[in-house]
Parts: sequence; C-alpha cells; structure tokens
Amino acid sequence: MGGVMQIHPAGWLGDACSNHGNYAYTNGTAGCSNAACHGADLGGVSQSGPSCTQCHNPIPNSNQCNYCHGIPPNGTVYPNTAGKHAKHMQLSGVTCATCHIRLCDQHGNGIVEVIIDPIYNAKTGIASFTTTSSGKTCSEISCHGGPRTQTPDQAAAQNPPQSDPGQTPDWYTGSIDVYNSPTYDFAQCTACHVYGTTEYNSFFSGKHLIHCFGWNPYAQQYTFGYVCAACHDFNKLSVTHFTSLSSSVISAGTASATILDYMKYDGTKCNQGVCHGPGRDW
Repeated sequence: MGGVMQIHPAGWLGDACSNHGNYAYTNGTAGCSNAACHGADLGGVSQSGPSCTQCHNPIPNSNQCNYCHGIPPNGTVYPNTAGKHAKHMQLSGVTCATCHIRLCDQHGNGIVEVIIDPIYNAKTGIASFTTTSSGKTCSEISCHGGPRTQTPDQAAAQNPPQSDPGQTPDWYTGSIDVYNSPTYDFAQCTACHVYGTTEYNSFFSGKHLIHCFGWNPYAQQYTFGYVCAACHDFNKLSVTHFTSLSSSVISAGTASATILDYMKYDGTKCNQGVCHGPGRDW
C-alpha cells in the first residue's frame, strides 16, 4: 500500500496488548487470522504480523484468559497452578492485576511474573514475592502486616530480631485461619500482627506488652499472656477485617471499636471489675 500501516492502537507493545484477544475479536477483523495480518493459519506473514505460536502453542481457540488457566487458577500443573489464588480472589478489591502487573512480553513466556501493586507496599519497603528452597512467600507486603520481626517467644527481647525474607505463609502449603481456631490461637493473629514493629498494623499501644506477653515491670520478667480474643470481639472483626486490605486505615474506625462489649472500654480504660479492680488507664 506504499507505506507502513499502524494496525494496532498506541501503546500496543506495553500494557495495552494484554487485552489483544478481545481487541482482535471486536475491532472489525473478527480475529487475527487473515492474509494481511498473522496469516490464515496464524503462522505469520513476512514483513507483517509474526506467528502467534511465538507465545501461544497451541493456538488458543478463545480470547478468554481461562483458555490457559482457570479464573482463578485451580489446577496443579503450570500454568494452571492453584496455590492460594482462590482465597485471595475472594477479597474485596483484589484482581489478577494486584499481583501480576506486567507487560505483554512477560506474559505467556513460561515464567510466573509477580509484580505487586505498590499500594500494598509495607511501611518499611517494597512488596515482593520470593521463591526459596523452603517455599514461596511474600515480603514487605502491607496486607500481611509487613515484616514479621518477632514471634511470641522473641517478644521478650527489648530489641526484636529481624525476620527472615519469608514474611507470609507459604503460597502452596501455608494457611491463616483466624476465626475457626478453637481457642482463637494467638499465632493466627501474629501471622500478620506483630508486637513492637513499625508497620501499619503492629500492636504496641498502651499495655499490649503486659497483656499479650505477661510482662511484669516490677519483676522485670515475662509470665503469661492473654490471647487477642480475650479483649477483641472476633464477631465484630469478621465484618470488616479483610475488606480493606489496600488501605492502612483500620476498617473498623479504631481498634477500640473491636473491644468486647462487656469490657465497657471507654477509650482510655476498661470497666472496673472486669479483670482489675478500679479501672486502669490503657
């Protein structure tokens, strides 16, 4: 035709091409298979469109993502490996792009590209996904509380040690089950909430050290501690606990809004007689 034709829209080689299947089906050509574009059999045309088998082999017969993997992935073989996709996709605001921000040349290349939306960066660093010999975990990610610098045993240290790179339960084998634990296991909460860190959801206000770890300032030693459910109402928490993970703001308004009613916490102290004698300031 005497010159170069711009068939695809601007930005096609960037993020725009991630929707190339739908584009091809709706831009008037009804597909990519014709003599002027990618060839009648999608095998490519000299000085025009390359063979689609460079990325797709075999050639997809659908323009939907679930041709290659479930939505979310639900199998055991690449590229349809389930992991914890189903759990995460149930969460409000979480989509494929939350963890898979990528250009088209990084998709369908046989490598799982995990690039996490910066809105989920921890207070201390950039969110990332790490594969090691011990498993696959996220690090520096706010929706899991950021770095877990302490375990309950380590809380005795006035200067808590730094954690290993793996910050979250393993993508394939790990789990967090806050509400179904028979005793509201403290470890389920500290999988994300850790005492004394600088993260958004760290619990270090008031007298947490005394209540959770039994720190006795008079004897200068740790004795025993209470589980989170001794003060926090998990029925209140379950309504909004996992609905605003993209925000560092407490979804209940304030942490005090999650306190058990019978404790009659007024913002500074609990009702006298619940655990203590006269009410003590938190």
